[in-house]
Amino acid sequence: MKMWLCALAVVAVGCASSSAHRSRPWLGDAAYARGDWARAAAAYERELAAATTDDSSQLAAVKLRWALAVLSAQPEQGRDRARRVLEELRRAHPGAFEAQSAAVVLARLDQLDAVERSRNELREQRTALRLAVERLGELATALKERADSGEAQLALVDEERDRLQKRLGQLEASLAELRSQVRALEEREQRLTEQLDALKNIDLEPADP
Repeated sequence: MKMWLCALAVVAVGCASSSAHRSRPWLGDAAYARGDWARAAAAYERELAAATTDDSSQLAAVKLRWALAVLSAQPEQGRDRARRVLEELRRAHPGAFEAQSAAVVLARLDQLDAVERSRNELREQRTALRLAVERLGELATALKERADSGEAQLALVDEERDRLQKRLGQLEASLAELRSQVRALEEREQRLTEQLDALKNIDLEPADP
């Protein structure tokens, strides 16, 4: 929560301090305003492709909106493309409102990537533990089937079975903990996604002084 409040403060400072110019209207603005992210991204991309180098100082806002529109229209497929444009924007316009906003979005993307990596690792561990549980169950069954009527053999089988059951209990506890961690990561991912969505509700156009 504290990190998110700091991010909003950065955006607010950008809005208050950026007074150099107001970009002209762009074809994708109307679609962006109504949340038609795919149409907005396509319109912005056409204009960016047709822009001249003389437009570079005016393109920061549209690049930021294009990146946010792409992230909304294609959260997975468009992430790398949006990240490249945001990083370029941050380098090309240091200190500008758009660069500060790009830095906020990039930070959220980094956090989402970390959450996804952790979740995938936990799922792999959970799968491995489930396989181990199944294997131990098979071994216990095999030992029981091979047991004969001798007391010594039965004692060994019972001892091994108890050991395996204890190990099964430990593995099941580990699985429960992993499930809890996965749920926590999914909840965190949802919060980060909502925070990224909230950025699109901020007026990205700096107000005139």
